[in-house]
Amino acid sequence: MAVDRRSSFEIIQLLLLPDIIERQWGRVVTIRSVQQYRTSPSLMSYGATKAAYEHLTRNRVKRLCHTGVTFNNVSPGLIDTDHRGPSPDHRQRRDHQAR
Repeated sequence: MAVDRRSSFEIIQLLLLPDIIERQWGRVVTIRSVQQYRTSPSLMSYGATKAAYEHLTRNRVKRLCHTGVTFNNVSPGLIDTDHRGPSPDHRQRRDHQAR
């Protein structure tokens, strides 16, 4: 968790921001997850990392809103992956195809 959170912070803070602040234009986009709001013992570190992205994004917006740099923390919604398990729609299609 610390590596993920710290590396993202350092990439944004040390590599991207100086250049885009100098140009007075730029976009920073981070990816969030429903797990930053929902508790799940098996995804505790993941949720904390995503919450940290939200916090980083909100703080950068407040500090740099006058520079022409925009920050977005976007949520792609639920994605059917092996990690999450099959969605109800996927199970329904699979069961229908098996008939």
